[in-house]
Amino acid sequence: MAANLLKEFDAHKLTGKNLLSLQPNYKKKLNMTALLNRGIMAAALLCLTSVTLAQTKIIVMTDTHVMAPELLINDGPAWQNNVDNDRKMIDYSRLLFDLMIERLKNDIRPDWVFITGDLTKDGELVSHKYVADKLEDLLHAGIHTLIVPGNHDYGTGNAVYYDGERRRPAERANGQLMDSLYAHFES
Repeated sequence: MAANLLKEFDAHKLTGKNLLSLQPNYKKKLNMTALLNRGIMAAALLCLTSVTLAQTKIIVMTDTHVMAPELLINDGPAWQNNVDNDRKMIDYSRLLFDLMIERLKNDIRPDWVFITGDLTKDGELVSHKYVADKLEDLLHAGIHTLIVPGNHDYGTGNAVYYDGERRRPAERANGQLMDSLYAHFES
């Protein structure tokens, strides 16, 4: 699986030099602040903070904003408008998250992974299920995982499905659902 993710990553020609230009349809004039803001997620996922304390390796990830693939039913103006106007690189969030999970399991092999919110795009239940399922892979690899949800994880008005020209509300996770989904993780 890691090899497939790396191929997909390479297909997009993602390097340190062009991470900030991932959204080819971004039509707004970008200033340096906008470029730096767009790079936050990539930096969080690709340039992980690694700390070694008394032979304990700790990795910290933040603001992954993962969007479950089911939320994009049909590409169209609703989705393209979101991509064009959102600095979080949502269109690459799943790919980047999956790649990092694979790297954590197979290459980095930390003792602990701390993931601070926002775990999901906008608190969609399907996105939380996707994230929790992927984080289970870390537990099965013997990696302790601690999550701290952020404001987006409890749902925003942008928790939607994209279907051509339309957006429709997606079910949002509440505290009880999140407790259930993330029960296996340290908190």
